[in-house]
Amino acid sequence: MSQQNRHSDIAARIRAAYAGTPIAPIRSQLADLDVDAAYAIQQENTAHWQSEGRRVV
Repeated sequence: MSQQNRHSDIAARIRAAYAGTPIAPIRSQLADLDVDAAYAIQQENTAHWQSEGRRVV
């Protein structure tokens, strides 16, 4: 799995958790990721939520 696909998968799982869907802990998927990866995942979710009409405040 490419790094981008991995980030997208983690981002989608985080969104599912926000929506109330139980997910397995993602800690094991994050073990070898760095701060840049965390920001990339966060940015992907921010872009997704903005596309749904949410605003960054």
